[in-house]
Amino acid sequence: MDQVVPLVANVIVPRPLPGPLSYLVPEDLKEGLRVGSLVKVPFRSRVIEGFVVSLTDLADPKLRGIELKEVLSVPFDSVVFSAKDFHFFNWISEYYQLPLGEVFHSAFPKAVFQVPKKALPREKTTKQSGYIAAEEFLPKA
Repeated sequence: MDQVVPLVANVIVPRPLPGPLSYLVPEDLKEGLRVGSLVKVPFRSRVIEGFVVSLTDLADPKLRGIELKEVLSVPFDSVVFSAKDFHFFNWISEYYQLPLGEVFHSAFPKAVFQVPKKALPREKTTKQSGYIAAEEFLPKA
């Protein structure tokens, strides 16, 4: 009988750390998780977003004797960076002697780290152009 070896995601968090952090991948998240995915993970006493840079399993000798936390969620269905992007980020990290987490933090706008919220209703416009007329902001006499 074959024993299933748990999947481990190596995650870069946007912090000045020397390398990726390893997290166990729960069974229900295995399908949607890929290299390049944005994930929510526990980090110290908070939950932060990070990027999956590689996948391995617990058979990896580097992970022996280490207690791992689990990936909490995968907010988006699609990946947020490609393999080509990752190679470029690695080059930046090596060339400028920066931790990879800082490169990722600089490379992505803050909007990437925010899960989409409900769309706000649009304001009424006075012209068909779609712009709000300046008169609407002036005090009424």
